[in-house]
Amino acid sequence: MGLNYKFSRVIGMDEVQADFALNLLKAATRGNESAIISPFSAAVALAMAYIGAVSKTKEEMSEVLAKGQYF
Repeated sequence: MGLNYKFSRVIGMDEVQADFALNLLKAATRGNESAIISPFSAAVALAMAYIGAVSKTKEEMSEVLAKGQYF
């Protein structure tokens, strides 16, 4: 049963990561501008900062990176 829980959580995280990537792209571009960005690199950098975060900052980062799920 534990394996199914982990599997379902991973499936949910791909949707969260896709939302993060799309929101990042929307924020990085305005109008007809083009942009080349790496949502993966941004997420990894924020995840490293999340490790050292505490309290309200950690909660807010969790909301952005994982829609409130602690990872």
